[in-house]
Amino acid sequence: MKYLKRYKFVWIALATLIFIRWFIVDNYFISSGSMRGTLIEGDYVLVSKLSYGPRLPKVIKIPFIDYDGPILRVINWHPFLSIHDSNIRLPFGKVNRNDIIAFDPPHMSPDRVSLYIPFIKRCVGIPGDSIKIVDGKLFVNQIQNSSNYKKDYLITLNDLNDANKITNRIQVVDKNRKLIKISAKEYEVEKLKNEDYILDLREELQSKDYVDFDVFPYSSEFPSNRDNVSEFRLPSKGMSVILNPASFSYYSEAINLYEGVTLARHKDGSFLINGATATHYTFTQNYYFAIGDNWDYSVDSRFWGMFPEKFIHGKVTMIWFSRNDKIEWSRIFTRL
Repeated sequence: MKYLKRYKFVWIALATLIFIRWFIVDNYFISSGSMRGTLIEGDYVLVSKLSYGPRLPKVIKIPFIDYDGPILRVINWHPFLSIHDSNIRLPFGKVNRNDIIAFDPPHMSPDRVSLYIPFIKRCVGIPGDSIKIVDGKLFVNQIQNSSNYKKDYLITLNDLNDANKITNRIQVVDKNRKLIKISAKEYEVEKLKNEDYILDLREELQSKDYVDFDVFPYSSEFPSNRDNVSEFRLPSKGMSVILNPASFSYYSEAINLYEGVTLARHKDGSFLINGATATHYTFTQNYYFAIGDNWDYSVDSRFWGMFPEKFIHGKVTMIWFSRNDKIEWSRIFTRL
Protein backbone atom coordinates (compact mmCIF):
# COMPACT_ATOMS: atom_id res chain seq x y z
CA MET A 1 0.00 0.00 0.00
CA LYS A 2 2.83 2.41 0.81
CA TYR A 3 4.07 2.08 -2.78
CA LEU A 4 0.60 2.86 -4.09
CA LYS A 5 0.47 5.99 -1.96
CA ARG A 6 4.04 7.03 -2.74
CA TYR A 7 3.61 6.71 -6.48
CA LYS A 8 -0.09 7.52 -6.73
CA PHE A 9 0.50 10.28 -9.27
CA VAL A 10 2.43 7.83 -11.47
CA TRP A 11 -0.42 5.30 -11.28
CA ILE A 12 -2.98 8.02 -12.03
CA ALA A 13 -0.94 9.18 -15.03
CA LEU A 14 -0.56 5.60 -16.29
CA ALA A 15 -4.27 4.89 -15.88
CA THR A 16 -5.09 8.14 -17.70
CA LEU A 17 -2.82 7.23 -20.62
CA ILE A 18 -4.36 3.76 -20.86
CA PHE A 19 -7.86 5.24 -20.83
CA ILE A 20 -6.93 7.77 -23.53
CA ARG A 21 -5.42 5.08 -25.73
CA TRP A 22 -8.34 2.68 -25.35
CA PHE A 23 -11.20 5.10 -25.79
CA ILE A 24 -10.12 8.50 -27.13
CA VAL A 25 -7.00 8.67 -29.33
CA ASP A 26 -4.03 6.50 -30.23
CA ASN A 27 -0.69 7.05 -31.94
CA TYR A 28 0.60 5.04 -34.92
CA PHE A 29 3.80 5.11 -36.96
CA ILE A 30 3.75 4.91 -40.77
CA SER A 31 6.37 2.36 -41.80
CA SER A 32 5.40 1.62 -45.43
CA GLY A 33 4.81 3.62 -48.59
CA SER A 34 1.30 2.30 -49.31
CA MET A 35 -0.26 5.70 -48.52
CA ARG A 36 2.51 7.76 -50.12
CA GLY A 37 1.00 10.85 -51.64
CA THR A 38 -0.86 11.49 -48.36
CA LEU A 39 1.20 9.75 -45.68
CA ILE A 40 4.89 8.94 -45.97
CA GLU A 41 7.29 6.66 -44.13
CA GLY A 42 8.26 8.35 -40.88
CA ASP A 43 4.91 10.04 -40.20
CA TYR A 44 3.38 9.68 -36.75
CA VAL A 45 -0.40 9.94 -36.90
CA LEU A 46 -3.20 10.32 -34.39
CA VAL A 47 -6.13 7.92 -34.66
CA SER A 48 -9.40 9.16 -33.17
CA LYS A 49 -11.36 6.45 -31.39
CA LEU A 50 -14.20 8.91 -30.82
CA SER A 51 -14.87 9.43 -34.54
CA TYR A 52 -16.68 6.09 -34.85
CA GLY A 53 -17.35 5.46 -31.17
CA PRO A 54 -15.00 3.92 -28.59
CA ARG A 55 -15.42 0.28 -27.64
CA LEU A 56 -13.88 -2.22 -25.25
CA PRO A 57 -10.32 -3.04 -26.39
CA LYS A 58 -9.28 -6.54 -27.30
CA VAL A 59 -5.85 -6.41 -25.67
CA ILE A 60 -4.04 -4.61 -22.89
CA LYS A 61 -1.01 -2.72 -24.17
CA ILE A 62 1.54 -0.41 -22.66
CA PRO A 63 0.42 3.14 -23.59
CA PHE A 64 1.66 4.37 -26.95
CA ILE A 65 3.91 1.36 -27.49
CA ASP A 66 3.28 -1.33 -30.13
CA TYR A 67 5.67 -4.13 -29.22
CA ASP A 68 5.16 -7.83 -28.71
CA GLY A 69 8.40 -9.15 -27.29
CA PRO A 70 9.82 -11.09 -24.36
CA ILE A 71 9.91 -8.03 -22.08
CA LEU A 72 7.02 -5.79 -23.13
CA ARG A 73 4.44 -8.51 -23.64
CA VAL A 74 0.98 -7.81 -25.02
CA ILE A 75 -1.63 -9.48 -22.81
CA ASN A 76 -4.92 -10.79 -24.21
CA TRP A 77 -7.90 -9.78 -22.11
CA HIS A 78 -9.66 -13.13 -22.50
CA PRO A 79 -12.83 -12.56 -20.40
CA PHE A 80 -13.86 -9.65 -22.61
CA LEU A 81 -12.98 -10.96 -26.08
CA SER A 82 -16.59 -11.88 -26.88
CA ILE A 83 -17.76 -8.40 -25.87
CA HIS A 84 -15.05 -6.83 -28.03
CA ASP A 85 -15.93 -8.98 -31.02
CA SER A 86 -19.61 -8.07 -30.72
CA ASN A 87 -18.46 -4.58 -31.78
CA ILE A 88 -20.49 -2.63 -29.21
CA ARG A 89 -19.63 1.04 -29.78
CA LEU A 90 -20.94 4.28 -28.40
CA PRO A 91 -22.98 5.95 -31.19
CA PHE A 92 -20.55 8.77 -32.00
CA GLY A 93 -20.36 8.52 -35.79
CA LYS A 94 -19.99 6.30 -38.85
CA VAL A 95 -17.20 5.57 -41.27
CA ASN A 96 -17.49 7.78 -44.34
CA ARG A 97 -16.17 7.10 -47.82
CA ASN A 98 -12.60 8.35 -48.26
CA ASP A 99 -11.89 8.45 -44.52
CA ILE A 100 -8.36 7.31 -43.73
CA ILE A 101 -8.81 4.53 -41.19
CA ALA A 102 -6.73 2.26 -38.96
CA PHE A 103 -7.86 -1.37 -38.78
CA ASP A 104 -6.69 -4.86 -37.90
CA PRO A 105 -4.96 -6.72 -40.75
CA PRO A 106 -7.43 -9.08 -42.48
CA HIS A 107 -6.62 -12.79 -42.82
CA MET A 108 -4.81 -12.94 -39.49
CA SER A 109 -5.64 -15.47 -36.78
CA PRO A 110 -8.65 -14.20 -34.79
CA ASP A 111 -6.80 -14.97 -31.55
CA ARG A 112 -3.84 -12.80 -32.49
CA VAL A 113 -5.24 -10.18 -34.82
CA SER A 114 -4.77 -7.27 -32.39
CA LEU A 115 -1.15 -8.22 -31.74
CA TYR A 116 -0.29 -6.91 -35.19
CA ILE A 117 0.37 -3.26 -36.02
CA PRO A 118 -2.84 -1.97 -37.66
CA PHE A 119 -3.07 -1.18 -41.36
CA ILE A 120 -3.78 2.39 -42.41
CA LYS A 121 -5.58 2.85 -45.74
CA ARG A 122 -8.31 4.97 -47.31
CA CYS A 123 -11.81 3.53 -46.89
CA VAL A 124 -13.35 3.70 -50.37
CA GLY A 125 -16.38 1.47 -49.83
CA ILE A 126 -18.92 1.31 -47.01
CA PRO A 127 -21.74 -1.24 -46.42
CA GLY A 128 -24.17 -1.41 -49.34
CA ASP A 129 -21.80 0.21 -51.87
CA SER A 130 -21.16 -1.40 -55.24
CA ILE A 131 -17.46 -1.51 -56.13
CA LYS A 132 -15.69 -2.05 -59.43
CA ILE A 133 -12.29 -1.17 -60.88
CA VAL A 134 -11.88 -0.61 -64.62
CA ASP A 135 -8.48 0.21 -66.15
CA GLY A 136 -7.16 1.61 -62.90
CA LYS A 137 -10.26 3.70 -62.18
CA LEU A 138 -12.31 2.98 -59.07
CA PHE A 139 -16.09 3.27 -59.35
CA VAL A 140 -18.30 3.38 -56.27
CA ASN A 141 -22.05 3.12 -56.97
CA GLN A 142 -21.30 3.70 -60.68
CA ILE A 143 -19.52 7.01 -59.93
CA GLN A 144 -15.76 7.35 -60.36
CA ASN A 145 -14.04 7.85 -57.02
CA SER A 146 -12.53 11.31 -56.73
CA SER A 147 -9.50 10.36 -54.62
CA ASN A 148 -6.32 11.44 -56.39
CA TYR A 149 -4.21 8.30 -56.28
CA LYS A 150 -0.48 8.20 -56.89
CA LYS A 151 0.10 5.93 -59.92
CA ASP A 152 2.83 4.85 -62.33
CA TYR A 153 3.03 6.55 -65.73
CA LEU A 154 5.22 5.71 -68.73
CA ILE A 155 6.72 8.66 -70.62
CA THR A 156 8.52 8.63 -73.98
CA LEU A 157 10.88 11.62 -74.34
CA ASN A 158 12.41 13.45 -77.30
CA ASP A 159 15.74 13.29 -75.50
CA LEU A 160 16.60 11.32 -72.38
CA ASN A 161 18.30 14.42 -70.97
CA ASP A 162 14.87 16.07 -70.84
CA ALA A 163 14.10 13.82 -67.88
CA ASN A 164 15.84 16.47 -65.76
CA LYS A 165 12.91 18.79 -66.45
CA ILE A 166 10.54 16.48 -64.59
CA THR A 167 10.42 17.14 -60.85
CA ASN A 168 9.07 13.69 -59.94
CA ARG A 169 11.49 10.88 -59.18
CA ILE A 170 12.11 9.02 -62.45
CA GLN A 171 13.09 5.48 -63.37
CA VAL A 172 14.69 4.81 -66.75
CA VAL A 173 12.87 1.86 -68.33
CA ASP A 174 14.55 1.75 -71.78
CA LYS A 175 17.40 4.08 -72.77
CA ASN A 176 17.14 3.27 -76.48
CA ARG A 177 13.43 4.05 -76.58
CA LYS A 178 13.93 7.04 -74.24
CA LEU A 179 11.26 5.55 -72.03
CA ILE A 180 11.00 6.49 -68.37
CA LYS A 181 8.58 5.82 -65.53
CA ILE A 182 7.31 8.25 -62.90
CA SER A 183 4.96 7.88 -59.95
CA ALA A 184 2.57 10.85 -59.85
CA LYS A 185 -0.90 12.10 -59.08
CA GLU A 186 -3.32 12.90 -61.88
CA TYR A 187 -3.02 16.68 -61.50
CA GLU A 188 0.78 16.41 -61.77
CA VAL A 189 0.46 14.42 -64.98
CA GLU A 190 -1.98 16.95 -66.45
CA LYS A 191 0.75 19.60 -66.18
CA LEU A 192 3.10 17.44 -68.26
CA LYS A 193 0.74 16.55 -71.10
CA ASN A 194 1.40 19.70 -73.12
CA GLU A 195 5.18 19.74 -72.72
CA ASP A 196 6.86 19.62 -76.16
CA TYR A 197 9.70 17.39 -74.98
CA ILE A 198 7.24 14.56 -74.22
CA LEU A 199 6.26 12.35 -77.15
CA ASP A 200 3.91 10.03 -75.30
CA LEU A 201 2.50 9.77 -71.78
CA ARG A 202 0.28 6.96 -70.57
CA GLU A 203 -0.69 5.25 -67.34
CA GLU A 204 0.96 1.88 -66.77
CA LEU A 205 -1.96 -0.53 -66.49
CA GLN A 206 -2.47 -4.26 -66.21
CA SER A 207 -4.57 -5.59 -69.07
CA LYS A 208 -8.12 -6.80 -68.44
CA ASP A 209 -7.03 -10.10 -69.97
CA TYR A 210 -4.37 -10.64 -67.30
CA VAL A 211 -5.63 -12.79 -64.41
CA ASP A 212 -3.92 -12.39 -61.03
CA PHE A 213 -5.07 -15.09 -58.63
CA ASP A 214 -3.67 -13.05 -55.72
CA VAL A 215 -6.30 -10.37 -56.36
CA PHE A 216 -9.85 -10.55 -54.97
CA PRO A 217 -11.96 -12.61 -55.67
CA TYR A 218 -9.18 -15.04 -56.78
CA SER A 219 -11.41 -16.73 -59.34
CA SER A 220 -11.01 -17.76 -62.98
CA GLU A 221 -14.78 -17.31 -63.35
CA PHE A 222 -14.45 -13.62 -62.38
CA PRO A 223 -10.91 -12.65 -63.47
CA SER A 224 -9.26 -9.68 -61.79
CA ASN A 225 -5.96 -7.89 -61.32
CA ARG A 226 -4.66 -4.77 -59.58
CA ASP A 227 -6.32 -2.46 -62.12
CA ASN A 228 -9.48 -4.42 -62.91
CA VAL A 229 -12.05 -5.95 -60.53
CA SER A 230 -15.57 -6.92 -61.61
CA GLU A 231 -18.48 -5.21 -59.86
CA PHE A 232 -19.76 -6.53 -56.52
CA ARG A 233 -21.68 -5.14 -53.55
CA LEU A 234 -20.28 -4.74 -50.04
CA PRO A 235 -22.49 -6.53 -47.50
CA SER A 236 -24.36 -4.62 -44.84
CA LYS A 237 -25.77 -6.17 -41.67
CA GLY A 238 -29.04 -7.91 -42.58
CA MET A 239 -28.31 -8.01 -46.32
CA SER A 240 -29.35 -11.31 -47.88
CA VAL A 241 -27.71 -12.79 -50.98
CA ILE A 242 -28.75 -15.63 -53.24
CA LEU A 243 -26.08 -18.31 -53.23
CA ASN A 244 -24.77 -18.83 -56.75
CA PRO A 245 -21.31 -19.03 -58.38
CA ALA A 246 -20.93 -15.22 -58.36
CA SER A 247 -21.93 -14.67 -54.71
CA PHE A 248 -19.84 -17.67 -53.64
CA SER A 249 -16.76 -16.21 -55.35
CA TYR A 250 -17.15 -12.77 -53.77
CA TYR A 251 -18.53 -13.62 -50.34
CA SER A 252 -17.44 -17.12 -49.31
CA GLU A 253 -14.13 -15.96 -47.85
CA ALA A 254 -15.75 -13.25 -45.69
CA ILE A 255 -18.49 -15.66 -44.55
CA ASN A 256 -16.01 -18.36 -43.58
CA LEU A 257 -13.50 -16.00 -41.94
CA TYR A 258 -15.71 -13.47 -40.17
CA GLU A 259 -19.31 -14.68 -39.96
CA GLY A 260 -18.72 -17.73 -37.78
CA VAL A 261 -20.28 -20.22 -40.22
CA THR A 262 -18.94 -22.55 -42.88
CA LEU A 263 -20.05 -22.02 -46.47
CA ALA A 264 -19.09 -24.73 -48.97
CA ARG A 265 -19.88 -25.54 -52.57
CA HIS A 266 -20.98 -29.12 -53.25
CA LYS A 267 -19.71 -30.93 -56.33
CA ASP A 268 -23.28 -31.05 -57.66
CA GLY A 269 -23.40 -27.23 -57.68
CA SER A 270 -25.48 -26.75 -54.52
CA PHE A 271 -24.30 -24.77 -51.49
CA LEU A 272 -23.96 -25.86 -47.87
CA ILE A 273 -24.00 -23.71 -44.73
CA ASN A 274 -22.66 -25.65 -41.76
CA GLY A 275 -23.30 -28.82 -43.74
CA ALA A 276 -26.95 -28.07 -44.55
CA THR A 277 -28.21 -27.19 -48.02
CA ALA A 278 -28.94 -23.48 -48.40
CA THR A 279 -30.06 -21.10 -51.14
CA HIS A 280 -29.52 -17.75 -49.34
CA TYR A 281 -27.23 -16.22 -46.76
CA THR A 282 -27.96 -13.18 -44.54
CA PHE A 283 -24.95 -11.23 -43.28
CA THR A 284 -24.59 -10.43 -39.58
CA GLN A 285 -21.99 -7.67 -39.95
CA ASN A 286 -21.11 -4.56 -41.97
CA TYR A 287 -18.16 -4.76 -44.38
CA TYR A 288 -15.71 -2.22 -45.80
CA PHE A 289 -13.21 -1.90 -48.65
CA ALA A 290 -9.96 0.08 -48.38
CA ILE A 291 -7.22 1.02 -50.88
CA GLY A 292 -3.85 2.71 -50.35
CA ASP A 293 -3.30 6.11 -52.01
CA ASN A 294 -0.10 4.76 -53.57
CA TRP A 295 -2.15 2.65 -55.99
CA ASP A 296 0.60 0.56 -57.62
CA TYR A 297 2.52 -0.09 -54.38
CA SER A 298 -0.21 -0.92 -51.89
CA VAL A 299 -1.40 -4.30 -50.66
CA ASP A 300 -5.02 -3.60 -49.76
CA SER A 301 -8.61 -4.77 -50.26
CA ARG A 302 -7.86 -5.52 -53.89
CA PHE A 303 -5.68 -8.35 -52.57
CA TRP A 304 -7.41 -9.45 -49.37
CA GLY A 305 -10.98 -8.38 -50.02
CA MET A 306 -13.52 -6.88 -47.64
CA PHE A 307 -13.21 -6.75 -43.85
CA PRO A 308 -15.76 -6.39 -41.01
CA GLU A 309 -16.52 -3.26 -38.99
CA LYS A 310 -15.18 -4.80 -35.78
CA PHE A 311 -11.65 -4.59 -37.25
CA ILE A 312 -11.75 -0.78 -37.44
CA HIS A 313 -9.88 1.07 -34.67
CA GLY A 314 -10.65 4.65 -35.66
CA LYS A 315 -10.11 7.55 -38.04
CA VAL A 316 -6.67 8.97 -38.84
CA THR A 317 -7.05 12.68 -38.18
CA MET A 318 -3.60 14.28 -38.00
CA ILE A 319 0.12 13.93 -38.64
CA TRP A 320 1.50 15.10 -35.29
CA PHE A 321 5.17 14.44 -36.09
CA SER A 322 7.24 13.34 -39.08
CA ARG A 323 10.84 12.29 -39.38
CA ASN A 324 12.68 10.43 -42.12
CA ASP A 325 16.34 11.34 -42.55
CA LYS A 326 15.46 14.61 -40.87
CA ILE A 327 12.47 16.20 -39.17
CA GLU A 328 9.81 17.11 -41.76
CA TRP A 329 8.68 20.37 -40.18
CA SER A 330 6.15 21.16 -42.93
CA ARG A 331 4.20 17.96 -42.15
CA ILE A 332 3.91 18.41 -38.38
CA PHE A 333 0.33 19.04 -37.19
CA THR A 334 -1.08 18.48 -40.70
CA ARG A 335 -4.79 17.67 -40.48
CA LEU A 336 -6.14 14.88 -42.69
